[in-house]
Amino acid sequence: GFMEAVQLAPLDVRPMTDLAFLYMKHGWFERAVGPLARAREIAAAGRPVLVNVWLEKTAFREGSISM
Repeated sequence: GFMEAVQLAPLDVRPMTDLAFLYMKHGWFERAVGPLARAREIAAAGRPVLVNVWLEKTAFREGSISM
């Protein structure tokens, strides 16, 4: 599973963000904080990071996204 992938590749943020997404999907937002914080640490060390997120539909700035 995702936990094993995180342990096998401790510098790969993909399993960490996948695990965090799984936690958030089930409403376990507190559990998602750890994997996301670790991914942020890796990114701060200069490693490139790609994070896929699910965005809910909103009328705020319709048609645009800011990061």
